[in-house]
Amino acid sequence: MINQFELVHVGFKYLLSVMGESKEQAIILMDDYLDETHTVPLDRFTFELVITQGSMKKSLHVAYAAVSEKVSISKQVQLVELNSDLFLKVYCPKEDYNDLLEGKYNKTYESYLKEQGLKINFSKIYGLMKSFDDGYEIYFNCKS
Repeated sequence: MINQFELVHVGFKYLLSVMGESKEQAIILMDDYLDETHTVPLDRFTFELVITQGSMKKSLHVAYAAVSEKVSISKQVQLVELNSDLFLKVYCPKEDYNDLLEGKYNKTYESYLKEQGLKINFSKIYGLMKSFDDGYEIYFNCKS
């Protein structure tokens, strides 16, 4: 059950992003870019986007690297400038991950944000995720 929420300031304004057909591919593409440009990230994240077309589901994976300033981009790696560093941090146990991806907890965290006078801002990114042995920390950018 997902019921642990926290508003946090992440402390960065810029994210490098790259998409891949698998999490591993996206991470390798990001690693290659960081190595080539000698860029040291402040933090690293991934995110899985699930797209449903009829009865077919397809996943796309995004690797993110937080950086302290604007940096040059490549064909594959894009720079995202966030409007705010305020995020909703959600702890998700491994057993609830698929339900979270399918939107089954949207109303739970949206009502929490509504109480705070906030909404999720999907205009720049869908979310950021860190994986741990027992679950995930997922971050959603917020706006008032």
